[in-house]
Amino acid sequence: MAGRPPKQGIDFAGWDVNIFDDDRKIDKLLESRGAEGFVIYFFLCQRAYGSHGYFYPWSYDDAPTTAKKIGGAVGSESVINTVNLCFHIGLFDKNLYDRHEIITSRGIQKRFCQAIKKRPIKIAISEYWLLEKSEECEGLVKVALNGEEMPIKGPEMPIYGEEMPITLPHNDTKERKVKDSIVKDSIGENTGEPPPAGVEPPEKSKKPTAKDKPQKHHHGEYKNVLLTDEELQRLVADYGEERVIAAVKHFDEYIEMKGYKAKNHNLAIRKWVFRALDEEAQRDRRAHYAEQRSGNIFYEIGKEKGYFNDD
Repeated sequence: MAGRPPKQGIDFAGWDVNIFDDDRKIDKLLESRGAEGFVIYFFLCQRAYGSHGYFYPWSYDDAPTTAKKIGGAVGSESVINTVNLCFHIGLFDKNLYDRHEIITSRGIQKRFCQAIKKRPIKIAISEYWLLEKSEECEGLVKVALNGEEMPIKGPEMPIYGEEMPITLPHNDTKERKVKDSIVKDSIGENTGEPPPAGVEPPEKSKKPTAKDKPQKHHHGEYKNVLLTDEELQRLVADYGEERVIAAVKHFDEYIEMKGYKAKNHNLAIRKWVFRALDEEAQRDRRAHYAEQRSGNIFYEIGKEKGYFNDD
């Protein structure tokens, strides 16, 4: 049966037991704002974990609502002063707040990475991300804020002949050979003479190898789904993160149970996995409606008279 869509946030975030002993930023917060300040900071961190996992959309206009939810005579002015202090001492990132009005920090993102290590798909918005590659959890894929895939830089291909561009016809083999010969002669390959100044001899063309192809990564609980970073980013851009997570989970479990094999998992997900999820959700809805209607005398009478059609 189709389950609920996967959450973006996390259910648990680990806090260091030495947070009050070894963290100078926390010391500054407590010294300046006291226990109330720490509660406000802790509350906003928890909102980040519970909503999007590693960031929390927030503005100063939200301060009264934040104060009300915290309670305990906490006022909106205290919330604003505490947030400003957190920006100043580095507990929250001021640059990202100024650009996107989000609450986040390196500490929040590190705890987020620890919590999602076992997730089949790990996605983060690149413009919101602060951690270096060495600090990230394995398999994390970053997507652009506008929903488009991030560019994947492939191997750089050298360009030759820019000083003397030549257009080769597609079908005239004889003419191609003649022009190729002229090019080779012009750089000294056939004459044995050194190439003219400013002209570099071309390298021999190489056939694509496995190293040149984008690397595919294993996804899903059973690691059966193989996708490149670019393929995963395109799927997220086209279908949304929640549907892609659900599709990878469904496909991963299907392969594990049935031994299904496909050369292109990206194509399989696009061609039938999303459709299978939609059909399964439709069957679940029908079963739910049938269960609700069962024993309903008004429905049974209406069905006999042809008012309802279960199909």
